[in-house]
Amino acid sequence: MDNTSDVIVFYHATFCNACMRFSDTWRELSEETAPIKNLVVAHMDGSQNEVEGLTFRKHGSFPCVRLYPAGDKTNVKEFEFDPNNDGNLLERTLEDVNQFLFEKSKIYQQALEDKLINPKQFRLIDGKVDHMSEDL
Repeated sequence: MDNTSDVIVFYHATFCNACMRFSDTWRELSEETAPIKNLVVAHMDGSQNEVEGLTFRKHGSFPCVRLYPAGDKTNVKEFEFDPNNDGNLLERTLEDVNQFLFEKSKIYQQALEDKLINPKQFRLIDGKVDHMSEDL
């Protein structure tokens, strides 16, 4: 992985219904963050590819989203689908992923400040990313 970029990866499986539901959100994220050159938005079928050192939690290995920060790929940040580790997955939205990136990615934060992302789509309110609908 490129050590100068934040890399966020969506690990999915073809048999996972929650993964299929989240795929459109991931595609939207990829499109909206395309102007951020040091943020790589990737996806991988984790059921078909082995990655050394990649392990999943007890319940519901998929979906899984992990952020590998620039400068320290060992300091992995995980986006929670199952925060209680009880098998009850939360439905996640584009707003949820944007908030995760805002909290965990300095590159994403800088892109917002630099207005690399269309200001019509995002605004900061009390330190949180607000994803505005297109009709506003």
